[in-house]
Amino acid sequence: MASESISKSVIWQLIGKFALQGVAFFTTPIFTRILTPENYGTIALYTSWSSILMVVLSLQTYGSIATARIRFTKEEMPAYLSSTLSISVIAYAVFFCVILTFRGVFAKIFGLDETLVTLLLLHSFASYVIAFFVAYLDQHKKVVQSSLISVSSTVCSVVLALIFVLNFENKVYGKVIGQLIPLVIVGIIILFVIYIKGKSFWNTSYNKYCLLLTMPLVVHGLGHMVFTQADRILLQRFQSESVLGVYSVAYSLCSVLSIIFAAVNTAWIPFYYDFKKTNNNEAIKEHSKRYIKLITLMFIGFILLSFDVFKLMAPEPYWNGLKIIPIFVASFYFSYLYHFPVGFEYYYEKTKLIPVATIFVAIINIILDVILIPRYAAFGAVFATMLSQILLFTFHFVVSRFVIKETFDYKLSFFLIPAAIVLTFVGASYFLMDLQYVRWILFIIVASYVSYDVLKHRSIF
Repeated sequence: MASESISKSVIWQLIGKFALQGVAFFTTPIFTRILTPENYGTIALYTSWSSILMVVLSLQTYGSIATARIRFTKEEMPAYLSSTLSISVIAYAVFFCVILTFRGVFAKIFGLDETLVTLLLLHSFASYVIAFFVAYLDQHKKVVQSSLISVSSTVCSVVLALIFVLNFENKVYGKVIGQLIPLVIVGIIILFVIYIKGKSFWNTSYNKYCLLLTMPLVVHGLGHMVFTQADRILLQRFQSESVLGVYSVAYSLCSVLSIIFAAVNTAWIPFYYDFKKTNNNEAIKEHSKRYIKLITLMFIGFILLSFDVFKLMAPEPYWNGLKIIPIFVASFYFSYLYHFPVGFEYYYEKTKLIPVATIFVAIINIILDVILIPRYAAFGAVFATMLSQILLFTFHFVVSRFVIKETFDYKLSFFLIPAAIVLTFVGASYFLMDLQYVRWILFIIVASYVSYDVLKHRSIF
């Protein structure tokens, strides 16, 4: 495996992933110096509701594209796309009418003003149309085109948002509208392309096939959205937009960890599945150890630098977020560990319990948020998230080890030892917070070892 290189397809997928998920991180230092914590909190709340509506109203129709490509002929696919996209179009249209009729009610539910509620729906719909088309391109291995669409729409949104923020008196409107305009333009173009090529607005056979596949995905997706977004909504309810803004900036910094391990995992999974097919257990054992060691050391290095980077990202009004960064790191680490048992479940197509686990843990997370946020504010929210991530990982480990009638590739010690190391550094970071030189020396040691190890094996795995 040392001689293997990541294919062109994976490279382009990683470019797209970094463009979409990394934009929040890399533009945060700019926007935190223009927006107040209250402004940032309102925008974070707006983004959370947009993500939730995208899952619910779209009915996750793009989730059927992968299997439809196998079941239907190449000639049928354009009609399939246009027909199934209509499911989402109709759902959004109905809800848009409802929102226009009861804007005041939804404004109170969402914690946003009526104008933002209207823009929220447009944002969610345009984002979904783009995601739908990108999913189609990815499944047909047109990764260059899909990445270019993702990158161009994201960059245009950021640039226009910055221009509008600098010129709008209402900074929140400026950022929201600036982000929205490129998404709407790209979304409209994609709609025309899909319907002109497909020439089918509704096909009952196609749509029935689609909904049977995607309805479980809606449940799972909604659970995941509640799991990841409920803390922001409840922070605004129980605390304030200012607290939410600080929390969101800290999250943006730590989300770079999610970008890194998601990108690396994209490269890891094909290798892992190839080893599974050939029953090469020794290769799985060897490369998994290198993989988890690499990510664990990256997390430790991140902890050591995070306080300094956060102060560069945001001015002093946001610095209350420093104390929640280590807990965020622990939360993201257990989110990373979760991918090992889930990858095993997907390989054996034992995925029925995945949405059940997600919904269950989402409910637990909300209960913890309701208990902890009123008393501990942002620290309570991130601590609830960490506990929920640990619970989610534990659930899937038990399923993979004891429920699925196949031998799981990893013992509990494989996870416990590196997790204990990360948690130790998380705890120690509070004592090292003001010892900048000590942290930098430790970081140099960790970075040097990672570089040596990668060069020695000529592979990240």
